[in-house]
Amino acid sequence: MRKFDLSAVFVVLLGVSTAPAATLAHDEALPQITVMPSAVSEALDRDLDRQLVIVDRPFARVQPSQGIVRVRFSLDVDGKPVNVRLYDHRANLPARRAALRAVERLQACSDIPVAYRSGDLQANIIFASSDRDFRRLTADLGDMEALRLASSQAEREVLAFGSTTARAPAV
Repeated sequence: MRKFDLSAVFVVLLGVSTAPAATLAHDEALPQITVMPSAVSEALDRDLDRQLVIVDRPFARVQPSQGIVRVRFSLDVDGKPVNVRLYDHRANLPARRAALRAVERLQACSDIPVAYRSGDLQANIIFASSDRDFRRLTADLGDMEALRLASSQAEREVLAFGSTTARAPAV
């Protein structure tokens, strides 16, 4: 049986995008992008990392492959994830399942201020087996997020956060 070291967890926040008021750009010609408070996004990142480690356990026979999974969801009145769905993915079925289950289990969403809860949220998750793959996939995700944010104002209103789990080869 292969064992995977999930202790090396990296967090990346790419495409942090919008919600209600403060904007990064003061020039009216630039698109408005609002940033979630860093303490909230860091709590979400840590919670997502924790949930990924927990939900990865049932996949002992077939491990998530390296790749990118982007999951969209909304929050109910209690701040619990609802309407959890795949937005985009470049990973195998166990990775997609792990990503969906991890987002469904998020607990830190209740810490998101009410002003940020009205629209969709997006969890950007990278599964990488080495630092080299991690860097490559992080660059790919950055490109994907730049395209998403440039595509429409509605996409700039999706609050995105990210987590990346690096898996080391079996020892």
